[in-house]
Amino acid sequence: MTSGDRPAPVAAKLGAAAYYGLSSMLVQSATKALFTSYGFPSHVAMAAAQMAFTATVMYLVVRPPLSLEIAREALPVSAVYTVNILSGLVGTGGLSVPMFIALRRFTVVVSLVLEYFVYKKTRSRASMAAVLLMVAGSLYAALTDLTFDAFGYAAVMVNNVCSSSFMFMVKYNAASKKLGTNGLLFYNSLMGGVSMLTLLFLNGDLERLRVFPNFSGALFALTFLCANVMGLLVNHSLLVCTKVNDPIATSVVGSFKNMIMTIIGAFAFGDFVYSAYNVIGLSVSMCGAIWYATLGALSKAKADQGKREEGGGGQEMVARPQRDEEAGVGGERDALLSGRDTSAGGEKLTTGAHRGNKGTGGASS
Repeated sequence: MTSGDRPAPVAAKLGAAAYYGLSSMLVQSATKALFTSYGFPSHVAMAAAQMAFTATVMYLVVRPPLSLEIAREALPVSAVYTVNILSGLVGTGGLSVPMFIALRRFTVVVSLVLEYFVYKKTRSRASMAAVLLMVAGSLYAALTDLTFDAFGYAAVMVNNVCSSSFMFMVKYNAASKKLGTNGLLFYNSLMGGVSMLTLLFLNGDLERLRVFPNFSGALFALTFLCANVMGLLVNHSLLVCTKVNDPIATSVVGSFKNMIMTIIGAFAFGDFVYSAYNVIGLSVSMCGAIWYATLGALSKAKADQGKREEGGGGQEMVARPQRDEEAGVGGERDALLSGRDTSAGGEKLTTGAHRGNKGTGGASS
């Protein structure tokens, strides 16, 4: 969102969505290549490197204020951010790209649950049917996965919870309002990097890194650099997309990106074992994701049209008798602008919880 409660321009929303989608695809490809093609031995070291790079660049670019008070306020978001990054790396390395993506679709389920409790928003029957189809396909694909990895599966589920929680926390965290996108990313990366470096010294990964044979390879170095640079951009783009759009829109962008990466990942990295039943599950899950994203786009378009019609009728409402306001016309308008969203499928946001977003989006870079 832009300053106040004004919606961001359509071009800004589309740009933020494209920025997040492309960055996410590139970092996923580079990271998967590191762990699968080169056999990089430490997820913790990769997380520490990404966070150190991000914190350094953000400090040089933004020069955010260094404050223990701000650090304390940012700590909950930083903790979720750190677990999100680490669990994502573990899942990326442990599962084939198609299976990783199929399980990541549970992020939408977590987002819907959080949306209900935070915004009191319910979705239409069509949307819920799409989610059920998506989840059913993912579960069937998991049951027929010939390369099942329990640790990798658990990591992806943790990743799902942390991704959704992070997107919602960014909207309301006090440090986010003070620092803006880049400043919050600096604090997240600084505190997360310190925790990852500490873990690196304690878990024995240093010895595995010492004997890793590919450090001297030019292609490995290029891939490692790309993973770090794109690690910065994907996290920055996640914050930008969440602020300019909303958490559900960010999840939908991720779904579209995942459709493309499913096809690429099945052929590019050599760890996907073909099974007809598994492909059926993946296809059903993808169809559910397409259906859900389409419903979301239609719902958003209808809601935006309703807001434009409300805005265009403002002068007429001024001339109406006072009894119109007493009858609730103004109350309905205020409820719509503060968050009540009647979609194509009958979805409604039953409270004005979106008022809490005021002032949080102006800091997006």
